[in-house]
Amino acid sequence: MRVRFLAAVLTASALAFAACSGGDAPGERLAVVVSEAPVAEWVAAAGGEEVSVRTLVPLGADIHTFTLSPDDLRAVGEADLVVLVGAGLEAPFEEAVRQSVRGRLLVLADVIEFEPFPDAAHGDGDGHPDEEGHGPLDPHIWLDPDRSAAAARAIAQVLGELRPERREQFAANAEAYAAKLAEADVEVRSLLANLPEERRYLVTFHDAYGYFARRYGLEILGFVVENPDEEPSAAQVAALIGRIRELGVTRIYREPQFSARVIDQIARETGAEVRELPSHPTPEHRSLPDLWRAMARAIAGD
Repeated sequence: MRVRFLAAVLTASALAFAACSGGDAPGERLAVVVSEAPVAEWVAAAGGEEVSVRTLVPLGADIHTFTLSPDDLRAVGEADLVVLVGAGLEAPFEEAVRQSVRGRLLVLADVIEFEPFPDAAHGDGDGHPDEEGHGPLDPHIWLDPDRSAAAARAIAQVLGELRPERREQFAANAEAYAAKLAEADVEVRSLLANLPEERRYLVTFHDAYGYFARRYGLEILGFVVENPDEEPSAAQVAALIGRIRELGVTRIYREPQFSARVIDQIARETGAEVRELPSHPTPEHRSLPDLWRAMARAIAGD
């Protein structure tokens, strides 16, 4: 009886230790919490079977206004690693995440070079203010294949620090993922190579497309709002309509997660066609390569 009792105590102690040790237990996946879908893709690509990923903002939700639940914050506190894009993308809940983190926190804006927002026509043409929207740097790095690859590599490095015995595997995973992104990049570049001049102008709902435009030789003519939570003024809409007419732009773009009311108004005033141009993965285009291809087809297709 005494031997059985001692064995039971040892077993219970081992289980308790495993429960408290999180991803450090041999053979257990590292628990990673990320802000949204592109970051989840980078973590899964780098970590493979060694990670379990929880995404805070679901597909189709607006990160600009999203509120975390107590369960979300509990998951943040229990995670081995939390990954944010930074540059103001997660502004509604970044501070809450920082206060809840007990493991590692990786903010990609701290380790990857971000570009400023494009200098495009918006309203009275004053440019992108630092105090509104995200901030002076554009956080939409998932629309750039090189920065997406850099994000996967940065994540692989941190995963390797958390699990040194898998460091080489994480690095190899990131390089394999970068190769897939490069293949998609070539395909997208080909789709957009022979656009007529008026198709190279992008008029969109908000300012999410700077990296994509720079990458593929497009020009951001204008956007309706800088922050999707804003409502544009009549003067802003009129200025954008004027630019569309001046340059003969025939196509403007809405985003599936936002109201198309103002875009539809601009289309009626200018005669431009409205097409859907997602800036984030969708249920139909879940991976970044699929998203980029869908974007290219929306711009290039007849």
